[in-house]
Amino acid sequence: MEIKKNIDYKKIVDSIVSILNRNGYTIKETQRRKKREVLDPEEVLDVDTMISDERKHIVIIGVFAKAKGIKKWKRSQRDLFVKKNIKQARELTNYKIMQIVNTMAYLHKNANFKWTLGTVGKYIDENLIELDKKERINNKKIVSL
Repeated sequence: MEIKKNIDYKKIVDSIVSILNRNGYTIKETQRRKKREVLDPEEVLDVDTMISDERKHIVIIGVFAKAKGIKKWKRSQRDLFVKKNIKQARELTNYKIMQIVNTMAYLHKNANFKWTLGTVGKYIDENLIELDKKERINNKKIVSL
């Protein structure tokens, strides 16, 4: 058996396509994958774009960023922030946004420690009004549950 070194694959593919077309099969041209846009990691983005997103966990992360005082950030910072908080945000998707916002406001006002979305998840089921009354009686901020 003789091995050919220079094989013209285009001719082989064209002949296979013509045989299939004669037998009633249609072959669409293969679509080339679109190259992903190269995104600039230094591009400055607004937090409000996350709040208007259709995915609820992204909205929760955007609200959390806003509660922490972030207004604008670079794309690389946003991606890292999302990656860090995505698990806790997905756990909070069963709650209403206003309930999440109220819990964040409560923690922002009363917490004596660094709070995260995980902390919001711990406090969201608590009766915040009663906790607030207890703190007023004791005249101190909450330390932890």
